[in-house]
This record gives sequence, structure tokens and C-alpha cells, in this order.
Amino acid sequence: MAVIGYCRVSTQDQTVDNQKLQIEKVHKVDKWFIDEAVSGATKATSRDGFRDMMNYVRCDDTLVVVAID
Repeated sequence: MAVIGYCRVSTQDQTVDNQKLQIEKVHKVDKWFIDEAVSGATKATSRDGFRDMMNYVRCDDTLVVVAID
């Protein structure tokens, strides 16, 4: 069982580092997947990091994100 972290950054107010810090306060992440400068309007399956994460994650893994938006 792995803990997977996923970060998506679409504005200058958001940063990967801030998201990682928030997640790491609660979880020890084994593997990170990141999409930078990607609009929320872009389908998740069209994002490289999201697609790679979905191919990596397994049934017993835990996926952690800062926000679902």
C-alpha cells in the first residue's frame, strides 16, 4: 500500500511546494505526480501527471490531494 500525492497548479497563487507541505503535514507520500500550469477546464485524462498517476495507482493505495476542484 502506497500513499500517492497529486498536485495540480493552474494559478500563480497555487504552488506545488505549498500543496506538498500541506499534504506532508498529514501523510508520508511515497510517490508524487504533478501537473503544472494546467487549467481546471482541461480534462483530467488529458493531463500527463494525472494520466501517469492513474496508471501507477493500485487498489490498496491512498491518493491524497489538497483540494478537489
